[in-house]
Amino acid sequence: MITIAQALHWFDFDAFKQEAHRVLKPTGVIAAWCYSLMSITPTVDTVVNHYANEALGPYWAQGREYIENNYRDIPFPLASPEHIEIPLHKILSFEQLIGYLESWSPRIKYLEVHGEDIMDQFRPQLAEAWGDTRENKPVV
Repeated sequence: MITIAQALHWFDFDAFKQEAHRVLKPTGVIAAWCYSLMSITPTVDTVVNHYANEALGPYWAQGREYIENNYRDIPFPLASPEHIEIPLHKILSFEQLIGYLESWSPRIKYLEVHGEDIMDQFRPQLAEAWGDTRENKPVV
């Protein structure tokens, strides 16, 4: 079995296919997974979606589109591709959400290009959408 966590979209697919054929037994399995945007509440989701897709959209590295489609359109021929979605549940604080959003690579690219932190714009919007920022929220 070959496992790939949150990385298949960065691969050279032709090179990976050759290597997978080399190391896998005939009944071998490739298990690749990724996570997409979380869902918290409709109001928070609206702000996060705007941040991810509109504000940072042009700053994502090529390959991000594969995650947005949950790897369904990876140009890698598999004998019998099967897609299973497994929801992950977590309780998140407001500060954990901010830390996660601040860790995104397109935010760093935005900062390099514009010389300002885009989170300065989004933190107040997220706080308003979140409500009481001392309150934790369930995330899927």
